[in-house]
Parts: sequence; C-alpha cells; structure tokens
Amino acid sequence: MANMSLDEFVGLCESLESNKDKYLAYIEHYKSRMNESIKNHNLEDLDNIMDEYYDLNEKHSNNLLTADFIKINQIIKALYNERRFGFMLFWDDVDGFDSLIEKYCKIALMLRRLVFDIQIQFKNNALDYLATVSPFIIKTAYEDSTNLLGMEGNVYITLAKNSLKLSDQV
Repeated sequence: MANMSLDEFVGLCESLESNKDKYLAYIEHYKSRMNESIKNHNLEDLDNIMDEYYDLNEKHSNNLLTADFIKINQIIKALYNERRFGFMLFWDDVDGFDSLIEKYCKIALMLRRLVFDIQIQFKNNALDYLATVSPFIIKTAYEDSTNLLGMEGNVYITLAKNSLKLSDQV
C-alpha cells in the first residue's frame, strides 16, 4: 500500500466497501472454525484452518487479513515450539478465540511496561506475569507485525535477570 497512488487507494477502498458483506462472512466463518479448534486445543486443525484461510486471502488480493488472524498465525508457531520443547502450552487455560487473543494482547502490554518509566510495582507485576509464559511467546510478540514493541534486547536482559533471581529463590 505504501507505493499505491491515491486513485488506486480509493479503488481499493471502494472494492472493500462493495464486497464488505462477503469478506465479513468469510472472516466470521473462519473465526468460528478457529474457535472450535482452540476450544479443543487441536493445534494441527488450527494450523490447517489458518493455511486454508491464507490461501483464500491470497485469492481475494489480501483483503481478508485481520490483525487477530495474524496474531493467531504467530501464536501457532509459538505453540509448536512450546510443545516441541516441553513447555506448558500458552493456550492451555483459554477456552476460545477471543480469550486467546486477549491473553496474547496482554503479553504485549506487559512487555511495554518493562520499557516505560512507570512505577516499580507495575513493572514487577509485568515481570511476574511474563515469568509464567514461554520465551517462544515473548519472541512471537516481537516478531508480530501487529505489535509495536521496542527495546527488545533490554527486555530480554530484564527477563533473564528476573528468571535468574527467581531460580535463586527456589
């Protein structure tokens, strides 16, 4: 879109508006299917649905992408790594699409707490929360194009120091 002329942009917006009902129906259909896979904690099924959705999205000139679906696609990668390396899966305590997205968004909010000049109790709260998730989810949040997160190196050092501190206390 960055190299798009004004006329092309207006044409895209008109196309989106005229096809809105069809696009929203596709999105709702796939969200419903993903919701069932998440409820059942069926990672392979969720991954297959996401692949199917991305294929459909390409057929529709990338007009079906939503930020939440991009997040789900990122989460899938992290879940495979968590399973592969024996971590508790990020979605074990969620019961559907919306609760998974909400939990994932909380990760980004907690990561932001570590880089802003806020009261120490809020930073400590973030450290406590982030200590309960795998490094794969943290890395996924940084790789997710829908998240604007900064100071990645500093955050990793802070999390590593916190992890060492917690392991000393055990």
